[in-house]
Amino acid sequence: MKFGARFSVTTAASLVGLLAVLLACKKEEKSETKSETKSGNVNVQTPAGNVEVKSGDKGSVSVKTPSGTTVSASAGDCKTGETCKCEGIGACDKKCVGGGCKFECHGVGACNFDCPDGKCTVDSDATGAVNLSCAGGSCKLSCSGVGGCTIDKCSSGCSTKCSGVGACECEQGC
Repeated sequence: MKFGARFSVTTAASLVGLLAVLLACKKEEKSETKSETKSGNVNVQTPAGNVEVKSGDKGSVSVKTPSGTTVSASAGDCKTGETCKCEGIGACDKKCVGGGCKFECHGVGACNFDCPDGKCTVDSDATGAVNLSCAGGSCKLSCSGVGGCTIDKCSSGCSTKCSGVGACECEQGC
């Protein structure tokens, strides 16, 4: 995986830390760095370019670096019939309230989905691991990425369709 000569996961983590400090302290404008806050989003202008921090899909926070790479972490609930996405670089945890949610996993990082009421679908083309817990049963997991894909805790009627490089497992109920 190639992010470019100037970007690494360590750099992204440093940017996330920097932005958290800026949000917590609300520091005043400095000569070379400017920050602007609008509706929960922060834009920091640096000599290297802009860094954007945005609130995102159902409980997520993402950082877009000057090179255009997005680093994020998210967690939250989804409702019946909703599509919940995990994108970019970072971990993502989503829970379906009421069953019948559609989950999507894109990018790099682990995606963990919980569907206690069943009938959820997961579509993934991600590089990281994808895990679906489906206590309610009748869930479908489709993976075409590099990461491994697993259904666990399925009562019955679950299925997997994997065309990617990673391992594809259904621990029970398929």
